[in-house]
Amino acid sequence: MQLNNTGFLRKAQHPLLLAMASLPAAMLLTLAMAPGCFPWCWCFPGGYVLCAWLCLLIPGRKRLIAAAAASALMAAGSLALLPWRAQVLLLLLPAMYIALLLWTLPIGGWPHNRELPIGWHVGGVLTHLTLQVLINISRATGNGVYTPAQTPLLISFLAYAALVLLALNRASLDSAAQSRRKVPLLMQRQNRVITLTLLLVSLLVAAIPAIGAALRTAWDVVTGWLLRLLSLLAALVPLPSGGGGSPGGGGAADMGFGESQPPSAFALLMEKIVSAAVQVIVIVALLLLAYVVGRKLWKLLKLLWARMLRYSAAASEDYEDEITSTRDESDTEREGLLTRLRRSVPIAEKGSTPAQQVRLRYRQLRRKHADWSAAATARETIPPEAAALYERARYAGHDLTDEEAARFREGTKRL
Repeated sequence: MQLNNTGFLRKAQHPLLLAMASLPAAMLLTLAMAPGCFPWCWCFPGGYVLCAWLCLLIPGRKRLIAAAAASALMAAGSLALLPWRAQVLLLLLPAMYIALLLWTLPIGGWPHNRELPIGWHVGGVLTHLTLQVLINISRATGNGVYTPAQTPLLISFLAYAALVLLALNRASLDSAAQSRRKVPLLMQRQNRVITLTLLLVSLLVAAIPAIGAALRTAWDVVTGWLLRLLSLLAALVPLPSGGGGSPGGGGAADMGFGESQPPSAFALLMEKIVSAAVQVIVIVALLLLAYVVGRKLWKLLKLLWARMLRYSAAASEDYEDEITSTRDESDTEREGLLTRLRRSVPIAEKGSTPAQQVRLRYRQLRRKHADWSAAATARETIPPEAAALYERARYAGHDLTDEEAARFREGTKRL
């Protein structure tokens, strides 16, 4: 059986997006009806995604048989995992994903440029917002019914946002290409990377307070462990016996349960060494982090600068007409500016050589006969004898006689 794997990586994102959009509804229903089954809540959208992918790969009518088998399997699993006898409304959970599976089947025959309707994107945002509002209300009232869904909801929303942005990016590329041809693979990858990078940057900016709190917590943990280590080292080092102390100087090993003793010189030295080592480690780690981040930012700035230069060149480019040489060839007759200005003035043949008279006479004939083609030669426009005389005057390189010039005028008088 040949699998229907044409554009599968793109089509596989549709069931995943539907699963992320419906996950808040599944968590809400589970926490409201059977909070003990909340750890198994992810099994339903996960099973739906796997069954949908399998059905998309199966071609033709066999896809309906596979969907029926997958629906029966999901129904049986739901009856085994959910306490549906106590809460009948829990059966809405498998019914929702079976309906989604049946709705997903036509996706296998969709063209490469078809995306989910925009209503699914809006509906997924509304389900996440609704559950978040219920979590805030339950936290404010103190019952904490929906509090366990806080972290899964955040993860689901981030994955859903990434899938929606990728879908909108594909739709915008297809709209830019006017659905006439497939967008190049390199352009698709570049837009995908830019989209996910912008999403990551937005998340990092939004998570700055949480990052600061996490760094403070990590610093407190490291400082606490260092203090414990210093206390242990100070307790293990014997103190010198004082004048009124107990014999044997065992007061230093009482781990702080007896009378407090001043720290020894070794303990103070170790405290300074460990403190300096921690500061050096923190400084080195910060420098390494700044170096790595700086390199990445420098590459990003270079890429953005190159794109900006390319855009600036494209935006400031004007239309440039193509320059074509209109000069005559070396063996063709050229006319000066004064000659072109005197075209309407009768040309006097007095004082000209016979060859010049023949050429002037032929030029007058060409101006007179506008019906002659510009590419027509003398043999094609005037009688043969006159054409031979013109060719001698034009190309032979020597003068004609007055008699030959008169014959040329007589032969072309009737033209």
